[in-house]
Amino acid sequence: MVLQADPGGGAVRVRSVLPAGPAAKAGIKPGSLILSIDGSSTADKPIAECVSLIRGELHTKVSLGIVGPELRETNTITLTREAISIPNPPLPAPGASSPPEFPTLTGKLLPDLAPFGLNSTNVPPGQPLLVMLVDVEQRPSRRALKVLAGQAAGLRQRGIVLVILQAGAMSDDAFADWKREAAIPLPIASLKGDADRARAVLGAASLPWLILTDKARRVACEGFPVEDVEAKLRDLKGPP
Repeated sequence: MVLQADPGGGAVRVRSVLPAGPAAKAGIKPGSLILSIDGSSTADKPIAECVSLIRGELHTKVSLGIVGPELRETNTITLTREAISIPNPPLPAPGASSPPEFPTLTGKLLPDLAPFGLNSTNVPPGQPLLVMLVDVEQRPSRRALKVLAGQAAGLRQRGIVLVILQAGAMSDDAFADWKREAAIPLPIASLKGDADRARAVLGAASLPWLILTDKARRVACEGFPVEDVEAKLRDLKGPP
């Protein structure tokens, strides 16, 4: 199940569901609003936090307060968390339009970032890497960018490489204008071609989406709120 911020605020919206996944089996449809997770309101929660709350431990249950796309009444739907095996997809071809799937990258090597316009100058080898995928046209992403920008100098001093990827639908001209005006002090590139497929390569089930790797570029954790960066760094094996 892929989530996105609801333009109306106060909830998160189901963007798509995996055909064989627990959400589809329970009858959850794209366009539904998730108002609560295990009784906790989703209002003002970052998307990444909501994704983390829903994922949880395998074979346990999670209750969702949901309003269907017809916006009639709120229903409580209980899902049993299941392991979903999704292969690592190839990098998207120009013009690709097949629906994306979002693999878990934790424990795997991070896909090569060169196809996204980032090279060894932007992402020098041998250092832990913190990647954040954002949609700069959405408020949660802009907020996360502001928080991370405030931590950037300290993280760099500790040897952490920071990379931002614009993963929303945005023209090259609009992105260039935003980048110039925002003056974010971080390397930031825009995903090309089919943005959804490109996001799938990096396992980004929602935006903003953070990925932390170790020095060997193996993914240590993903999908956590920007406020948890410091805690995740403490948990990283062999921190700088």
